[in-house]
Amino acid sequence: MQPYNFSDPLVQNLLILSLLTLPLKAYALWKSAQNNQKWWFIGMLIFNSIGLLEVTYLFYFANKKKSD
Repeated sequence: MQPYNFSDPLVQNLLILSLLTLPLKAYALWKSAQNNQKWWFIGMLIFNSIGLLEVTYLFYFANKKKSD
């Protein structure tokens, strides 16, 4: 098994993408837990969508409150 070639642009881009999505996922999960939106929390925890699900949640659903 050969180690990763970190000078390869594909490996560099995947590493950058991974490092950028981690804080985004953490913030979106935190917001959904704060808002008691368990289905969003479960969905974002299970599905890896390269940040698309997290961005959708943060911009469109995080500020919407459940009407009691």
